[in-house]
Amino acid sequence: MKDNMTKRQKQVLDLILQGYNNRQISNQLYISLSTVKFHCNNLYKLYGVNSRFQMFQKAINNDSRV
Repeated sequence: MKDNMTKRQKQVLDLILQGYNNRQISNQLYISLSTVKFHCNNLYKLYGVNSRFQMFQKAINNDSRV
C-alpha cells in the first residue's frame, strides 16, 4: 500500500499512526491545516475508507512495518 503513496502522504500517515491530530501534524510538518486534511482525504481514498479510525485499522493490518 505504501508504494502508492507520496512522500508527504507517508509522513502524514506515520504521524497519524503515532497518535498525532491534524493540528499537531500541521505543526510538525510545517504545512497548513487544510493541506493536512487534503492528505488525509487522499489517504482515505487510497485505503478505501471513510474515517481516520478505519484507515488506522487498515494501515496497522496491511503494513508490516507498523
